Amino acid sequence: MHASFLEAMAPLLIAIGLLWGVIVRMFIDSRRERRRIAQEEE
Repeated sequence: MHASFLEAMAPLLIAIGLLWGVIVRMFIDSRRERRRIAQEEE
């Protein structure tokens, strides 16, 4: 029973992992872009 539960959760965990990776990458890119814009204003 426990193995089947993990097998059922695996795709969901993978999807959450991919989504989390995209969110983190977008957050880092936005911070880097904001820092670059701030440097150009000086």
